[in-house]
Amino acid sequence: MSKLMTPSTSRLGGTTAANARTASSILSGRHCTLNRMTIMAPLARVGSVEAVYYDIGVSSLGLDMSTSPIPLSYVILAAIGELGASTPELVDMLARGHMYWTSSPSQIYAEPKRLLALGWITGEKGPGKTRSRTVYRLTHEGREALREWLRAPVGFPKLQHEAAVRLFAGDMIDDDEILASLRKLRADVEEMSAIVARNIARAPSLPHRTRYMLLNQDLGRRLLQAHADWLDAVERELAPGRDPS
Repeated sequence: MSKLMTPSTSRLGGTTAANARTASSILSGRHCTLNRMTIMAPLARVGSVEAVYYDIGVSSLGLDMSTSPIPLSYVILAAIGELGASTPELVDMLARGHMYWTSSPSQIYAEPKRLLALGWITGEKGPGKTRSRTVYRLTHEGREALREWLRAPVGFPKLQHEAAVRLFAGDMIDDDEILASLRKLRADVEEMSAIVARNIARAPSLPHRTRYMLLNQDLGRRLLQAHADWLDAVERELAPGRDPS
């Protein structure tokens, strides 16, 4: 442990050490997302309950967060693919596919540093439209990491569907207010449908991925159509003058 902040009393020294070992054991098996973390471990009761705080440096546990892959790491590897890509191209690709995966441009710009440190990609300087650019390409290790990830079982995606949650609590406001709040969703569905149509038209320009891209975009088309149909049903059900029964 890099730091161990213990109570001034020495009567709990053995318990403190045991808790420290437990904290280290727990953390060593977890994917941590912070550079440092503080754990509060309750100690044995000696007259009164006491607690000790452990300030644990992740590096002291053998974890280097700058070279620990995260889900976005594999998304970037997939986007780089066999043709390679620069960071602006990666940002553009993820913007066009944001209904499948959402990341900020700053996250996308930072991720190649992690992949370079892992040895999963290489970066090669080349000419750009206005200035030089770095084109990233997969290494053998990067391909193997991506293939391993692609072969792993995948379950239903985790959703945070704000419109659905709002409708769930629809009894708290008037129906016309609910309908008004859903107008932006309708506009977004129309805008994203246009993006999917452009992606479908673009698919033949990527012959090594055409059929996979078409299957991918078909999912997007179906999801958007399902949202449009759902909005139609909500509008019919909550239309002014409709009998709730």
